[in-house]
Amino acid sequence: MAAAIKILLTVVLLLILCLGLPYFIHLEQAMRTIRTSQVEASPEKTNDADTAEPETKVLSTAVMDTELNLTERPSLALPLSPAESLLHEARRRAELDPAHAMNWLQEQNPSASRLQAMLEVVALWASRDAESTLLWLESNARGIARRETLNNGVTLWGETDPQAAAEWIRGMVNDGSKDVAAAALARSWGTQDAPATASWIEGISAGPTRTAAAQALLETWVTSNPVAAAEWAAQLTHSESSKALEYCIAKLTETDPSTAEALLRTYQPALPQAPLLEAYIQSLAQRDPALAAVWHAELAANDPLKTKAGANILLREWALSDSVAASTWLSDQGPGPYRDAAITGFVQSIQKHAPDAATLWSNAIDEPLKRVRYLAESLESWNTYDSKAAKVWLQEAGLEPDLRSELSRLIQN
Repeated sequence: MAAAIKILLTVVLLLILCLGLPYFIHLEQAMRTIRTSQVEASPEKTNDADTAEPETKVLSTAVMDTELNLTERPSLALPLSPAESLLHEARRRAELDPAHAMNWLQEQNPSASRLQAMLEVVALWASRDAESTLLWLESNARGIARRETLNNGVTLWGETDPQAAAEWIRGMVNDGSKDVAAAALARSWGTQDAPATASWIEGISAGPTRTAAAQALLETWVTSNPVAAAEWAAQLTHSESSKALEYCIAKLTETDPSTAEALLRTYQPALPQAPLLEAYIQSLAQRDPALAAVWHAELAANDPLKTKAGANILLREWALSDSVAASTWLSDQGPGPYRDAAITGFVQSIQKHAPDAATLWSNAIDEPLKRVRYLAESLESWNTYDSKAAKVWLQEAGLEPDLRSELSRLIQN
């Protein structure tokens, strides 16, 4: 009985502790809060009971940051890279004296960052005094920087005063720098007034400078007005070469084959010796050889654009980009002069990379002289890379005895 009473009392005591302990903890926390509030509210006392300490105002972090001398605080910015440092210093010097900045840059080690800095200095200088900029460049710029900075400086000048830039170029020494300057002006001026630019180019004496300027003008003109560009290029063809007109037709073929074909049909009869058709078909085949092959196959037999040379160019270009597709297309073609021409173009492209396949296709040419010629070239190339395989093929192929003997002598030597 006594043991049961002890157990009962123990249980009751535990219950009281469990229920009362949270209350006592809460009460203790409340008392601490009250005491803390009273301490904070009462002013601090000094040894002199009659003298209260003056109130001290606590500044916020934001106010303290505002009142600090920020220039004396250490910088948090990362250090500049060597390239950025060079560019920063070049800009600083250019604002004070562009010529001095260019001289300083030329003393630095050649690099892409140095060239970029020179171009920026030239742009700043040319915006203030383009002629002085170019005079300095012509007399002082060296190496690759000379070409690039001249190109940039003339381009900027051409945007504001092309006539003055043209006159300055006229007085330059006849060398590669003059070609670079003339091309830069033609490209810049041509975007503003192509006919005026063309007139200026016509006044340049025949030679590399005129050729470079004409090419640069056509690069911009053929995209904005291809017909006018082709007409001007045709005029140059009569007096010089057909390169300008070839370029126009090839470039236009990349974006507008039908217009390029119309120009080709206009100028090809008047310039039969000019390789205009080659330029057109080559560009057409580079754009989409399968469609180019369809275009050529569908031309009427009497069409002046349907030529053996065209078939040769077409397959030569196609084999360079996709010899498997070109070979498949060739296999579907019937015998005849156009197929022979196409095979020769195909063989010319694969002869170095796949002489075994070139040999097999050469043997499929119908025209006897061409067959012997390309067989000999392809077999000789094959023999260079794999003599054993070439000799085995030669003995097993169904060749005429005389031809086999001739080819055998060729590869033995």
